Amino acid sequence: MKKSTKKKIVTIAMAICVLALGAAGTLAYFADTTKEATNTFTIGKVDIGLTEGLVDATGKTQDLDGTAMKDHTGSNAEIYDVKGVLANTNRTETGNNADNGLVQDNDGNKYGYAMAPGKQVDKDPVVTVMKGSEPCYVRMIVTLDHKNEFVQVFKGLKPGTTDVQAAIAALEGTFVGYDANTWKVAGTPVLDNEKNTITVTFNYCTDGTEAIVAKNTDSNTNLAPIITGVKFPNQITSKDAAVFTDSTFSVKFYAEAIQADGFDDAAAAWTAMAGQDPFTVEAAPAASSGETTDPTSGN
Repeated sequence: MKKSTKKKIVTIAMAICVLALGAAGTLAYFADTTKEATNTFTIGKVDIGLTEGLVDATGKTQDLDGTAMKDHTGSNAEIYDVKGVLANTNRTETGNNADNGLVQDNDGNKYGYAMAPGKQVDKDPVVTVMKGSEPCYVRMIVTLDHKNEFVQVFKGLKPGTTDVQAAIAALEGTFVGYDANTWKVAGTPVLDNEKNTITVTFNYCTDGTEAIVAKNTDSNTNLAPIITGVKFPNQITSKDAAVFTDSTFSVKFYAEAIQADGFDDAAAAWTAMAGQDPFTVEAAPAASSGETTDPTSGN
């Protein structure tokens, strides 16, 4: 083949390729579209409150059903309204103590209650899970101060007792109406030497098993109170009471709740909450309650 002929064939071939590509660029594809599918997700919430009945100067509750302490357990709006506003004027979100002026006149005792061994002050801390809250786990954190004094007294009553055992005995001797099937101790008491406190966490339970508080879209849900009263332990005498250098002790309550969905169990949920940025957790004023007493009397 002559050189000129070969060159012509290559040129023709290239031209054909260019034409073929040009033809491909003008093809029309079969196509279609759909309507946009919009999925709307509502962000849930977990909202709780903590209250206790107001008491008079002698330590008797004013939140009564006839002459007895009123039981709010169940689904109702007898404490908060459906918008989460405290509606019961016989209850308080900040505890009964002299600092907030709720207890003022008790034989000149500025701390509110002149306690004697066995004397009871009514106290019924109730956690309310607000209407529309997502299914959740609930726990109560209770702190008793004057740890050193209580431990010293109860170790003296039973030689050989450890500090933790003495702390538990102090709580058992101080609490009235506690039901372990409803509020179960989680872990061991935390003894804080610097703050001189005993702190115990109680998980909300049903028959001793950690329970999920179901979502209630109709009303608030009031849980059973963790206790019904506080007393100065019967075992403590005037000599024992002398170790309380400022003649007082206090009990404070704090409630927490966390969503149940997304966790295998309560332990996993609380572990996640412990690792959460504290600035993302709303600390509502309704989640605390305090008690101040004066253990100056005894036998």
